[in-house]
Amino acid sequence: MRRLLVLALVLLGALATAASAPAAPSDPFQFKKYFDTTEISGGVENVRQIAVNRETGNVIVYERGRLHQFDAEGNAVDFPATGSPTIEGVNGGQALLIDNSGSANQGNIYVIDGQGCCNFLGERFWSYGPDGESLGTNPHEELGTSSFGIKSAWIAADGQLYLTGYDYSTVSPHVMPVEPEGPAAGPMEPWSPVAGEIPFVQDDLGHLYAPGTEGTFARYDFTDNYTYEGETGLPTASPTVLDPSTNDLYQRQNTKVVGIHYSDPLVKSTPFEVLAGIAGGDDAIALDETGETMYVGEGTRISIFHREPASAPRDLGELGVDSIRSNRADLHGQLIAGGVPTDYYFEYGTDTSYGSSSTPQDAPFSHFEVKVDGGIEGLQPDTTYHVRMVATNAAGTTYGPDVVLHTYAVPEGGPDPCPNALARQQTSARYLPDCRAFELVSAKDTNGYDVESSIVPGQQPYPGFPEATDRVLYSTHSGAIPGPWNPTNHGPDPYLATRGADGWNTDYLGLPADINPEAGSFSSALGEASARLDSLAFAGPGLCDPCFASGIETGIPVRRSDGSLVQGMAGSLDSSVPATAMPEGKVAKYFSDDGTHLVFASKYAFEAGANEGGDLTVYERDLAAGSTEIVSTDTSGAVLTGAGISELDVDDDGSRVLVAKRVAVNDENEYVHPYLHLSGTAASVDLAPGTTSGVLYAGMTGDGSRLFYTTVDQLLAEDTDSSADLYAAAVDGAGTLDLELVTPTNSDACNPVGNEAGAHWNTTGSGANCDAVAVAGGGGISADSGTAWFLSPEQLDGAGTLNQPNLYRADPGGAPSFVVTLEPDNPLVLDSVAAAATRRTADFQATGDGAFAAFVSDLDLAGYEGFGFLNVFRYDTGADQIGCASCDTSGTTDHSLAADSFMPPDGLSLIEDGRVFFTTKTPLVLNDANGRTDVYYWSGGTPRLVSAGTGPFDSALLTVSNDGTDAFFFTHDTLAPQEDHLGPLMKIYDARAGGGFFVLPAEVPCAAADECHGPSSPAPSPPDIKSSGPTTRGNVLVCKKPKVKRHGKCVKKHKKKHHKQGKRGKGKRHA
Repeated sequence: MRRLLVLALVLLGALATAASAPAAPSDPFQFKKYFDTTEISGGVENVRQIAVNRETGNVIVYERGRLHQFDAEGNAVDFPATGSPTIEGVNGGQALLIDNSGSANQGNIYVIDGQGCCNFLGERFWSYGPDGESLGTNPHEELGTSSFGIKSAWIAADGQLYLTGYDYSTVSPHVMPVEPEGPAAGPMEPWSPVAGEIPFVQDDLGHLYAPGTEGTFARYDFTDNYTYEGETGLPTASPTVLDPSTNDLYQRQNTKVVGIHYSDPLVKSTPFEVLAGIAGGDDAIALDETGETMYVGEGTRISIFHREPASAPRDLGELGVDSIRSNRADLHGQLIAGGVPTDYYFEYGTDTSYGSSSTPQDAPFSHFEVKVDGGIEGLQPDTTYHVRMVATNAAGTTYGPDVVLHTYAVPEGGPDPCPNALARQQTSARYLPDCRAFELVSAKDTNGYDVESSIVPGQQPYPGFPEATDRVLYSTHSGAIPGPWNPTNHGPDPYLATRGADGWNTDYLGLPADINPEAGSFSSALGEASARLDSLAFAGPGLCDPCFASGIETGIPVRRSDGSLVQGMAGSLDSSVPATAMPEGKVAKYFSDDGTHLVFASKYAFEAGANEGGDLTVYERDLAAGSTEIVSTDTSGAVLTGAGISELDVDDDGSRVLVAKRVAVNDENEYVHPYLHLSGTAASVDLAPGTTSGVLYAGMTGDGSRLFYTTVDQLLAEDTDSSADLYAAAVDGAGTLDLELVTPTNSDACNPVGNEAGAHWNTTGSGANCDAVAVAGGGGISADSGTAWFLSPEQLDGAGTLNQPNLYRADPGGAPSFVVTLEPDNPLVLDSVAAAATRRTADFQATGDGAFAAFVSDLDLAGYEGFGFLNVFRYDTGADQIGCASCDTSGTTDHSLAADSFMPPDGLSLIEDGRVFFTTKTPLVLNDANGRTDVYYWSGGTPRLVSAGTGPFDSALLTVSNDGTDAFFFTHDTLAPQEDHLGPLMKIYDARAGGGFFVLPAEVPCAAADECHGPSSPAPSPPDIKSSGPTTRGNVLVCKKPKVKRHGKCVKKHKKKHHKQGKRGKGKRHA
């Protein structure tokens, strides 16, 4: 029956890479690959017809008015006549036929238009030779009659092309033989099959399969004038192909292929399933010469299937975890079933021996990789489990890879053990850690205005002040808070919330709008507040002019802790200073932490010896003592002169002020010559003796005894390279300098990788170098220990990755030790290089003792999937270990709620005991169920929810207090309904350990008539019942003998008179 047996064997050899075993007709079709359509101009869309040239094995595909040619493996093949794999301009496409008769017409390609509009009802078709050459003039429309409407076509065993359709003059099915070039080869004749809009099928046994009278394919004897043999059972709605190896019929029915077996005589049968799980398309299907390879159109792709023996399930990829609760997990995976029915289930346990399994489920019958899902139940809370998927069928069992998940802990039930349980209950804080309760910090009445917050893009709230015990500084976004004050209401006004015994109270700390009638409209632009909110300095555009009625009119108004408003720019010579004097130059930090010392710069002489020729002088004023000192001096005590005199820092108590003179400016970075001034001395300490290029200041300890900077200058003999190194300058109480090289390597042989900012991550220039980069704004210096944290492209202790941003730490006098390698586009890297003087607490924080550091990264540094989002990490120096504070450790692969986690932009996250507070959208605990950003802290590997986790709005951390007692955050949620009547306005809350203010609920008025009758009559008091004994007073009257009680009184007892009694006798009683 096979005319081209040798050719068929050649084609099978071409598929040897796809077929793993000899095929048998009973073997299932297995998916092998997709066609490569990349060489097709415009790609392939909506594949409508497929046909196979059984002589060459080439596959012809029709889509969008085009024919494409591919080889048996799905690679594009040029038509020899056109030099292209595509023939354009072919309309219609209701039927695509290839002549496989072996006649002179072998390989001809025919495209039938059964729904056209030309001549009459689509009386046209296209024909091409196997080389792509047009046969005659396409399309062929002159068929010798105008009453014949083409519906379909078929090719006889001798290569004769027959068009089938209707003779609309008689409204009856007819058939017409035509030549490949178009002319009719014979007259239109009636025939018995019903015309249909699909290709008919003819086998090599003389049978023609065509629409029958019962809505299914019928079989006709082609050799006997189309004698009707009966119905097959296959519907006529879809194209049907013949398996040349078995004469079985296969039919595409949307997402599956069904078939019927050949029988003689014909027996109508129920179709069986051949292939399932394919993507819906336009029903394109074809078989090769052997019947072992099937081509299926699936929309924009064409799939190759090959008959192979059933295989064990395969391609069990990594298990996906969709959701995790305290006692169950929802899972999904993928597999290829292997061509036969397949079951799958999940094994799980606390180790890789598993021990438990879910109920087996049926896998979808598919030859592609398909997604399967299910769940495991009965898990224990707060427990780590190992899980894998198992798939099994008749050919074998396959095990998927192990994954680890962790169930959520269940919040403790039972009575709240906290002493503030009532306040926690009233603020829905029952499950917060550390006996925390919510307290409304911002004003209870903001006059309908939102508090300025970091949640709203573009707003700039005041910083958090972790050292300010029970104090929070905030402002409203447009508008004033009602109260006994007179706010300027011209831009943000500073309000101070202070915690008292009964709650938080707000006071206005800005400039009073009526400070001077001549000032007009002005702002309370805040220059800086001291770390403990003891003092506020106003400096910026739009201040009152004048603010003060005498002396310097504006200057720097300072609000002291006692509420007084004083002029900060003052000195012993201020009477000679012009009233219009204003602060000038760069003052990076106005206040000492205790708020007692104020630094300012001016071109006027406030003290003797100051510059008077226009150069700036930096002063420090002791606000408590009322004295002012010049601090911008050199080692001889002379006042620094020239351009670019500035102040960079001041220590905690104001006894040490760092001043500098500009050397150069590169982009946003200012390189300076630094001097440290010690209070009470005229001379200052030169911190970088011999510098010519200047230094980038990198921070100092809280007491100002150790200061850090980077420079390319070789200030010590051991520094021999030209790249920037990190130096530490230690200054003792006598002003003696001890200079130390923190980065001791001497190499310039680096080629740091680039990032979004430039060619090399560690520099703003284009040249490669080994520059060390300090954490911006002094954020990399531990305030107490003097530990320095910095970045370097070098492998300073043999660890890290060369040319990448390696984070190191170095204790005083110690060698650098490697912490972690960050991504080149990490915010810490970008910000520290671009703007070295700007502190960003969202990038990096370190504890004062150097024991811990916190930073963000989108790398998976702790073994948990971050899905490319930023997470907050903590480095523990003692354990030399990195932990991920914000990572979802449950093992879920559902990242629909994943987003960047972050520390506050200007507040504290990391406290001395190692706890890390942060904001994230990812639900890390069971009771975080709102899908919004919430505030957490992480300790001992466990995340703990600090905000509510249940409200409809986002929450974001402002700051945590130094000891972690207070966690201040922004939110629109109402968390203390007993005092918060602001609705969805933005406000500030405190999740305070041991906090909360219980408010006794108001008495509820009666709601019904029977409840409103007022108080009932009081019940009578109980009777005073006492003992009735003879010596006891009481309400029982007792009479002494011989008296008796008569009518409530004691009276004498009367003797009875005895009368004589008749004959009855003495003493005789009668009734």
